[in-house]
Amino acid sequence: MKCLSLMQPYAELVVTGRKTIENRHWRTTYRGDILVHASQTVDKEACKRLGINETKLVRGAIIGKAAIVDTINYDSIEKFRFLQTKHFAPDSYYKDGKTYGFVMTSPIRLPKPIDIKGRLGIFEVYVTKAGRIESSVKISRKNNGKRGK
Repeated sequence: MKCLSLMQPYAELVVTGRKTIENRHWRTTYRGDILVHASQTVDKEACKRLGINETKLVRGAIIGKAAIVDTINYDSIEKFRFLQTKHFAPDSYYKDGKTYGFVMTSPIRLPKPIDIKGRLGIFEVYVTKAGRIESSVKISRKNNGKRGK
């Protein structure tokens, strides 16, 4: 199954349904379910700004699932600012012509986090019949979510 690593508190905000757009500086045509991985990195400034206790955030684990249903191309800082209540990113994240928002719906929190090392981009994790993560392989952005070589 496909997976995407997000810094905390953003991963937490996605699986709780508060954050419905995940921003990146690359686009994807992938649409469908995606596991949400909380990276080891915590954006302390965002935690402070959003009133989130960083010590309670899970790190280095898959914490839930959502669906990517669309990608927004932010063609202006005004459009980026207009959607800030959905993505929570500061203005400093915006790069003219190089910022995209993955629209995320149907968030689900896993009952128990699954420890796994994250990766950059969209990557594949293999789930055994017993429901355990077996391994992960990087997926190339260039081939739209298909397994890379």
